[in-house]
Amino acid sequence: MKCSLLVRPFFFSIWLVAFAPASSLAGAVPESLTPGQQSIVDAVEQFIVEQAISLGGETTIYVSAPANDLPGCQALDVYMPAGRKLASKTTVAVRCLGQDSSPIYVRSDVQVHGSYFVPAHTIDVNRVISVDMLEPQSGDLLALPRSTHIDPSTLIGRIAKQRLISGQPIRTSSTRSADSIERGQPVKIEVRASGFTVTNQGEALSSADVGSPIRIKTEQGKIVQGIVQGGGVVTMNP
Repeated sequence: MKCSLLVRPFFFSIWLVAFAPASSLAGAVPESLTPGQQSIVDAVEQFIVEQAISLGGETTIYVSAPANDLPGCQALDVYMPAGRKLASKTTVAVRCLGQDSSPIYVRSDVQVHGSYFVPAHTIDVNRVISVDMLEPQSGDLLALPRSTHIDPSTLIGRIAKQRLISGQPIRTSSTRSADSIERGQPVKIEVRASGFTVTNQGEALSSADVGSPIRIKTEQGKIVQGIVQGGGVVTMNP
């Protein structure tokens, strides 16, 4: 069944402001930038726009003026420092390609105003989530808890692992795939080798989603580990 909730245009409204400390945004007077600093600001803006595209919505960016520029630089490389993701307060690194020099770091305030989906009413544990259980809300998508379901297509058909409260964002950790395996569930174990498959029965000692490792106790009492394949099947290498 095609869900009309999935169809949503994306709009981007980019506001670029170079300013002194971010906390002084209200009433701040833009600084005069050197051509090198302006190039860095423009590159940072473009990088953040590209990072925000997957979220959809309307993006607003306030880029702090870099402390200095990269003299003589012909090509800028803008990247997210290791372990960082796009957030309301984002710091990106900028370095000059072809030069062996340390990067400079540029701070930005970012907002992505768009729609996400929440329970239209409380959803009980172990209920399969359907489209009629959801309704859209709007807000700053970067201000939502980490790993929040935004696209309803990632929710429909999943099972609630805990009680989902009406109007509250739904975290990925609070739902599971219909093909996931829960602790204590009987499973079919398949040992696959070239040209043949050996099967056995067991019991799950942990919970895991499709593609994740899981511990199993076989009928013979042996503890083994395999990979969840869906349909109550766990595969192992010989």
